[in-house]
Amino acid sequence: MAAELALSERTFLRHFCAATGQTPKIWLQHERMHKAKALLERDQINIAGIAEYCGFQTIEGFRNAFRQIVGITPAVYRRQFKYN
Repeated sequence: MAAELALSERTFLRHFCAATGQTPKIWLQHERMHKAKALLERDQINIAGIAEYCGFQTIEGFRNAFRQIVGITPAVYRRQFKYN
């Protein structure tokens, strides 16, 4: 991203953190989780498909990241919306 904006990585990182309050990595993880949560709430795509769609290479990586950020597994999160 820095190269596309003709900025050094350090300058890009400084501006990005100032604008978002997060590093690009953390911001991207939260964006992925936001999309994953939306898909889990309303779509019938299986969890492996959601993991792939959100850019995760493995379902285990997705499950671990989801649990770390959201606090519960994707399956438990989906069940909360299935019966409401």
